[in-house]
Amino acid sequence: MENKVTQLGGLTTAPGSFKKVLKCAEESLEHGLIIGWDNDGELYFAGSFSETADILLLLERAKQRLLEL
Repeated sequence: MENKVTQLGGLTTAPGSFKKVLKCAEESLEHGLIIGWDNDGELYFAGSFSETADILLLLERAKQRLLEL
């Protein structure tokens, strides 16, 4: 049985395939961040922009949305 990625306004609410999450993001986003754990258990962080203020704003907005769930 294939895992479904369920999104509510861009927030994923169910576990799913990381490849499917990336595919959905690629089709939907013009800019974004990827944050996760690499295969060695180390923090991985990459983005399509490098302005610290923009990155922090995006992270804080995401945190606020998560807290509202």
